[in-house]
Amino acid sequence: MAIITEKDLQPTYDVIVVGSGAGGGQSAYTLTMNGVKVLMLEAGRNYDPVTETPMFQSKADAPLLGMGTREKPFGFHDATVDGGWEVPGEPYTQASTDPKQRFDWWRARMLGGRTNHWGRISLRNGPYDFKPYSRDGLGFDWPFTYDDVAPYYDKVEMLVGVYGSNEGLENTPDSPNGTLLPPPKARAGELYVKKHVAKFGIPVIPIHRAILSTRQDHVNFPGRLHPNNPKAQKIIAKAMQERAACFWATDCGRGCSIKANYQSTTVHLPPALATGNLDVLCNAHAREVTLGADGKANGVVYIDKATGQERAVKGRAVILAASSGETARILLNSKSNRFPNGLAPVGAAVRQTGMRFLAWFEPERAMRGTWLHREHPDWLLRPTGTPEGLRYQERDGFHLLDLGNPEARKWAIDSISEEIRRSDLSFYRQDFNLYPAYFWHTDEKPDEIGLREIRHINGLYAFLDELARRHPGLILDNCAAGGRRLDFEMMRRCIVLWRSDSTWGAKTFPQNVQAMTHGLSYWLPLHGLGAAATDDLALRSGMGACGGFSINYRDPKAVLALRMYLDRYLKIRPIFTGDYYPLTAHSLDKTAWIAWQFHRADLNESVVQAFRRPEATSETLTVKLRGLIPEQRYEVENFDGGKEVRTGAELMQGYTITLREKPGSAVLLIKAVK
Repeated sequence: MAIITEKDLQPTYDVIVVGSGAGGGQSAYTLTMNGVKVLMLEAGRNYDPVTETPMFQSKADAPLLGMGTREKPFGFHDATVDGGWEVPGEPYTQASTDPKQRFDWWRARMLGGRTNHWGRISLRNGPYDFKPYSRDGLGFDWPFTYDDVAPYYDKVEMLVGVYGSNEGLENTPDSPNGTLLPPPKARAGELYVKKHVAKFGIPVIPIHRAILSTRQDHVNFPGRLHPNNPKAQKIIAKAMQERAACFWATDCGRGCSIKANYQSTTVHLPPALATGNLDVLCNAHAREVTLGADGKANGVVYIDKATGQERAVKGRAVILAASSGETARILLNSKSNRFPNGLAPVGAAVRQTGMRFLAWFEPERAMRGTWLHREHPDWLLRPTGTPEGLRYQERDGFHLLDLGNPEARKWAIDSISEEIRRSDLSFYRQDFNLYPAYFWHTDEKPDEIGLREIRHINGLYAFLDELARRHPGLILDNCAAGGRRLDFEMMRRCIVLWRSDSTWGAKTFPQNVQAMTHGLSYWLPLHGLGAAATDDLALRSGMGACGGFSINYRDPKAVLALRMYLDRYLKIRPIFTGDYYPLTAHSLDKTAWIAWQFHRADLNESVVQAFRRPEATSETLTVKLRGLIPEQRYEVENFDGGKEVRTGAELMQGYTITLREKPGSAVLLIKAVK
């Protein structure tokens, strides 16, 4: 068994490991040393750290003085060969094109994964880290303790080769004698720091790093790592002898031809391959885990990156070690025979709680390598001529399902309608994360400019109309990016439960969220947003007729804050379906106040939302309320505390709101009293 090609694949394996980095490498190493037949799938290419490292290249060898480029974000000398923040030809690079909403996710597309690209700092979690909730009431306790994992820390330090010292510091566990390699001598700057901070009682100690300061103990370590396994001892002893001690001359980020630093390709994979129990298939981009009738994993479907073809391999078990982002993607793609009726059981469980079930679709976007792309390329449009900021749509293989094509539209209607029926959905949400002009205008004939766009949009309307016809009572929701097409025809067919992804920027850029409520309320009687933070400013900026919230439900403080907010929000939510009155001018200016009022004449109740922007100099804002009865007495309840009674006439002549903090927010509930 070795680095293989597809023709060398076995019919089945004991275990399939997806990913070749720290997690995948350690898993494959441990299993193969115990006789388990393992297939490792790596999305990147093969990589030999001995022959490919740029560690000995000089600055003169580097273009642009070694600065980062799109292909080499961390510079010419970085060991990563095909990775980066953006990987050409691959999707899932960015969830948003808005620079304020970007989530950059580093991928090392190469054998060894991100073990080729890190600083080698290797610390143990301490006892406190495993029981944070028991100690200080924050977070959650792990289901095991430091003592449970300490023996495995010992083995990893011996196998990898970690240098450092035992200092007896609180919550910084010492390693058993003989486990750590000696730290290198301190350099002048480090000695200087140690000397001058000692007077403040601050300890300065050697860091623990996965770098060989001396050769490993190949005589004693193998027996401690693999007791009663002579074959494994022999293999790992030989592997340790092939590693040399660091000579402290180059950056670890350049790789290491002498194998002094830890990389999966120098520590885990060579001995695992030497067992004869490991096959490694590179350029195999895992898409999903397949499941048997019992609901257990029985294989992996992957894309051969060289051919773009889909392949499947079988295994008795599957280990996903593809990094947090990729592992989540694979799990979301994976189906289970435990749900033969699709999501219907989930929908039924939701309705038993008194709620209704919504599913989120983006039917117009198709990606390279999917079934739709392979079987019906004639239904798809590709973009050309995209500007730099949108170039990823071409590079990553975005396609637009042409709803102006009757066959394509019928397929979309039938497919989604069946899912709505099987899942018994109450809400259908339409998303649209494309910039369609670059798709519509590709290869247009001079006398047909604009026809493809017109046909597509008319097809979109027909698509939504048919869904509504087939499923009476189904609520259609034109979601955030779908709101890019917030025209009157879409508003006639859809409501806007989620008007913008600016929810995630409500904490940093609340003025954007506030301005949307101020402006859209002129035209949309029912719309909502929400918040992804639990501070008052974010939550109040996202108030509306409906709301969505994205929080860490494992954080007790966040959950408590949201519960307190909802208790108040539910009192005023019905008022948001009433008349809308802007109380200030529309503005994105950070020096301004912005405020508005919703009023239910039938209830004789109002809610006022007011916001002092971060650079507003005035602590007060006087607003003239609308829609009240002049002679009626009203109770004004400030959500931050305090109540007072004013007549409608007084409130309509002018009511002063005071906010001493900036940015700041106020919510007022105004209701008639006798």
